[in-house]
Amino acid sequence: MTLVTAALLAKHAFFGAVGGGALLTALLSPKGGRWHRRAGTVAVFCLVLVAGSGLALALLRLVTGDASVRARAMGLALLALASLGSAFAGLRVLRRDLPEARRRALHGLGMVGAGVAAAAAFAWVNPLG
Repeated sequence: MTLVTAALLAKHAFFGAVGGGALLTALLSPKGGRWHRRAGTVAVFCLVLVAGSGLALALLRLVTGDASVRARAMGLALLALASLGSAFAGLRVLRRDLPEARRRALHGLGMVGAGVAAAAAFAWVNPLG
């Protein structure tokens, strides 16, 4: 494992743990309250960092791996892109407070969720290997 890969993996794990804790705090606190909004903001920003580092790791695997590693890396790159889409949808929800915007954002999150599920299946089934 190269130094770049190790650093990206450490960043990925650290912000994943911080984001998971923030997400749990947001889920357990009263909706719309101060802690809910702050923890949700931290969770969304951590999701952006985790998805970005995951995409970078997948691209490194695409460049340096053999055929079976590249096939899995393509699926993981799709998963990272879908996660980035979900994170940016979460950022839109944080910035807008209109009921119509929330409805559109929930529809978008559903579409992104379907994409994440498809990318995860692609990553683990490995149809190209």
